[in-house]
Amino acid sequence: MAKVKLNLTPAPETFNHPVTLILPSGDEAELNVEYIYRTKQDFAAWIDTHLESQKSLNDGAGKAKSTKAAGELNVDKTMLQVVTEQIAVDAKSLFEIAKGWDLEESFTVENIERFENKYPGVIQAIGAAYRDALYGIRLKN
Repeated sequence: MAKVKLNLTPAPETFNHPVTLILPSGDEAELNVEYIYRTKQDFAAWIDTHLESQKSLNDGAGKAKSTKAAGELNVDKTMLQVVTEQIAVDAKSLFEIAKGWDLEESFTVENIERFENKYPGVIQAIGAAYRDALYGIRLKN
């Protein structure tokens, strides 16, 4: 492994990092992602913003309400609406932490949504890999 000389300035604008994805078949695929570099404090500020968007999405989204008839539920949104909104929010969040990937399709919010819809869980995996890379969490020594 090549040795890198460390310094405090300037911080890199981006960094590339491989992400291992588990497909529905159980097979593994590797996706290379170009992430936006953030300091620990910058990342914490981004997390705060992300959590705010999650909170606003979840406030009242699809929550069941009691009705007069026992055992009946009145749900404000369908499951399809809830899932579609969640994918949209997550795709926008992923678009804020990365600049590109090595898929043939361009890195856009719409393509991130399509990717998550086809392979559920990829946004979470790409986000977790970003956190792990920033915090230096490694599987190997």
